[in-house]
Amino acid sequence: MEPRRIIWRVYHTISLLHTGRLFRHIHWRGDMDIAPLFGVIITTPSPPPPTLVFWRTPPVGSYKINTDGCVKDGVASGGGIIRDSSGQCIRAFFSFYGDCTILEAELRAILDGIILAQRLGLSVLWVESDSTLAIHCITKGGGPWHIQATLRHIRHLLALDRDTITHIFREDNQGC
Repeated sequence: MEPRRIIWRVYHTISLLHTGRLFRHIHWRGDMDIAPLFGVIITTPSPPPPTLVFWRTPPVGSYKINTDGCVKDGVASGGGIIRDSSGQCIRAFFSFYGDCTILEAELRAILDGIILAQRLGLSVLWVESDSTLAIHCITKGGGPWHIQATLRHIRHLLALDRDTITHIFREDNQGC
């Protein structure tokens, strides 16, 4: 086959793929400057508008526990802070958990915060975590077998008719 015919076939195939929206801007990665040669105008999608996030104080007479878990270089840890309804810090906590998954670290940090709050005699708790998976496992159930004991312990200590557990964006879980 002669070179002109090969070039025409490549051009035609790329045009068809682009027209059918099967060939997108990510497929041109590294070759954006040649796309116009094929009649392809590349527009990158605009980023979503920013979301305003802010930390809310718990209702009067209740306490908020913000927790976070972390795994770095194979070592898990977690911690958090307990605040009153005016946002004042009651107590902060931190623990090393050794070798475990990020989900286990998130759940153990939540459990540590609840245990500490109860030892301090605090009730009506609002627990916030930036782990949607941990929140889902606690409120809806499920998850791998190795976290079931921790989930049962958390559910046993939390009175879900009185206490609250919610997700918070990571950017807002870093304190006031």
